[in-house]
Amino acid sequence: MTGQSTYGRRLLITALVSLSLVALIAVLMPHRSRDSVCGVVSSATDLLGCAEQAEDLDEYRLVRPEYQSTDIERILSLPYIGGAARATRNSGVVRHVAGEAWRGLSLYNSVVTSDRIYLIDMSGRVVHTWHTDIPYLHVTELLPDGSLLAVFEDTAFVKMDANSRVQWRIDTRAHHSVQQLSNGDILFLDRESSLRPEIHPSSDTLEDFIVLVSPDGTERLRFSLLDCVLNSSFAYLLPLVNDLDLSTAENPNPEIDILHANHAEVIEISENLPRSFVPGHILVSLRNLNTIGIIDPEEKTMVWAWGPPNLVSQHHSTVLENGNIMIFNNGSHRSEIIEFDSESRASRWRYRENGFLSRTRGSSQRLPNGNTLITESDDGRVIEVTEQGEIVWEFLNPQQTEKGLRQAIYRMTRYSAEELNFGSIHSNE
Repeated sequence: MTGQSTYGRRLLITALVSLSLVALIAVLMPHRSRDSVCGVVSSATDLLGCAEQAEDLDEYRLVRPEYQSTDIERILSLPYIGGAARATRNSGVVRHVAGEAWRGLSLYNSVVTSDRIYLIDMSGRVVHTWHTDIPYLHVTELLPDGSLLAVFEDTAFVKMDANSRVQWRIDTRAHHSVQQLSNGDILFLDRESSLRPEIHPSSDTLEDFIVLVSPDGTERLRFSLLDCVLNSSFAYLLPLVNDLDLSTAENPNPEIDILHANHAEVIEISENLPRSFVPGHILVSLRNLNTIGIIDPEEKTMVWAWGPPNLVSQHHSTVLENGNIMIFNNGSHRSEIIEFDSESRASRWRYRENGFLSRTRGSSQRLPNGNTLITESDDGRVIEVTEQGEIVWEFLNPQQTEKGLRQAIYRMTRYSAEELNFGSIHSNE
């Protein structure tokens, strides 16, 4: 390290680089085993965010690498692909093992042809459709009365009713994540572009914000995730880019996507929680740091973090009813779903499959029967797997891109018909 940076000991720490998203940083560390999720000796776990805090980093040798063009591209704000897999003759539900799959209704939308949101039954029959003319639909959450909370990326955050009528709209740069809390309040991710000299003296930083609104859309709370990281003992995870020229002829004024938050959820369960987790704290996924973290919304700081070198470009970190965390780990050559115990840092369950890869998006949902619904987003494919890894339900997006690829699906969510009480929706099975 040169000593010229205001970060001091902060480290560029995104390991296990992908083919298209090459890591920002390198670190010399002890050899680790894949037998456990953390898999490193205890003296290094603090450095990797596996333990509570990392108070003194002087004993570690930190090396800043030379940057390549692909390294820089990772932290710049870049568009997602619309699809990756060639469309096949079969589409819709192509596999359903009755009695093994958890029966319910599934909500999804494509990310290219994004003017419709579909609710389908287990056979793939559309039982309800919502329509919108707002562009860039990203992710939605369905409420029991048929209302939808919809994130239109970098455009708006909207609540619409079961008949697709907009009930309220917030014009803002919402993105990636939405959660309705048990008290009716709504959490979503927002972002703003501004000059943050502590990150870069001339290029704007794309700064993520946690936003909480009331059921009628009135803002109750807003705070910066970047400030939460900077105000914590995990600030060393931030990439060191303040002396780099990030401008190009094509993009003379780039936005530095320093965190790329892609999920946030308030921890609402109180039983089975590990000691370091507190109801009301917020679990976040920070893709460009290969890190998930816990945010204390009162103190505005990150109080726990984990990830490097186990995660690569992860999405959709969730706290399960058993207190474990489940993550869609995108990876560089193969994706996987990881469930792990945050206290012992031991892996409790993994799902891997040959050819299973979604580099830029992905989600997973634990179902009431113990199965897991997995959205392999880039390929427009959704599967439901048992604890033993058997696929008992599979869906291929019927919608195609202009190039004949299956359109990507950011997330599919399964609901029981009993928890939805609008219209005449029902399963025909």
